[in-house]
Amino acid sequence: MNTMSFLLYCIVVTFTPGPSNIVILAAVNQGGFKPTLKYIAGASLAFVLLIVASVTVNRELLAGNPPIHPRF
Repeated sequence: MNTMSFLLYCIVVTFTPGPSNIVILAAVNQGGFKPTLKYIAGASLAFVLLIVASVTVNRELLAGNPPIHPRF
């Protein structure tokens, strides 16, 4: 796996506007930054867990099915 490509993907996905980023923006706009910190922390933790789960599943799939992914 190309680590730089993976890190670039993580950075791009983190900062592109998605549903959680739009909800965070609306919550900060309505209630302020400090009351919204718990939601921001939860959304950030959920994103990290999603990336970790994706990497784990992909590694297991590649380890179990080597003929599907030829190594060059």
